[in-house]
Amino acid sequence: MVKIVFGVNALTRRPLGAKDCGIYPTHHPLPSTTSGMPSGHAQTACFLTTLVLSHRRSVPGAHSFGPKGYAGDVLLIVYCAAILLSRTKHGGKLSVCVDGVVPGCHTVLQVAVGAAVGTAAGLAAYPRLF
Repeated sequence: MVKIVFGVNALTRRPLGAKDCGIYPTHHPLPSTTSGMPSGHAQTACFLTTLVLSHRRSVPGAHSFGPKGYAGDVLLIVYCAAILLSRTKHGGKLSVCVDGVVPGCHTVLQVAVGAAVGTAAGLAAYPRLF
């Protein structure tokens, strides 16, 4: 929908030098020419995190990991944040590396929008799934 409404422009274009940003890595990475807005990885990570956290809050006894049950929540949120960071060039060792270079497949804005969309979708979907 974003691609249809906004097209490929400065906000939606992947960062300069982004390579091999598809689902399947290739042996001969090519520069990515597709839109990166919003980040699908960020959407999926935040969607699943929202579903799991919502479920843990609503089911009695499901919140039993760690002191007061919050260690599991913190671990899940940190894991989700690591996925979000890995999609940008700011993730350091977490970032995706292609040919020894960290190209960053998304801008911070693209990851933030993907995270917002995924979280909203998780909140909307939870009552219908469970």
